[in-house]
Amino acid sequence: MNLQSLLDLMRDDKEFSVFTGSELLITVALQMGCTGFVGGLHNICPHVAVALYKSFCEGNLEAARGFQRDFS
Repeated sequence: MNLQSLLDLMRDDKEFSVFTGSELLITVALQMGCTGFVGGLHNICPHVAVALYKSFCEGNLEAARGFQRDFS
């Protein structure tokens, strides 16, 4: 099962959350419907992860993509 299939299957279940572990695809995964993300680099630079998520939640995809590039 791929990520999109899992998200489609669980979309209506409010008690089930899908997180991505791919630091290179955070913004895309959030746009697909993931609830959040977990990554090892976030231990080193948590401020970038927080800024990315906050930007995404505020609808500022340009800023979120910029923070995403910081993980690349």
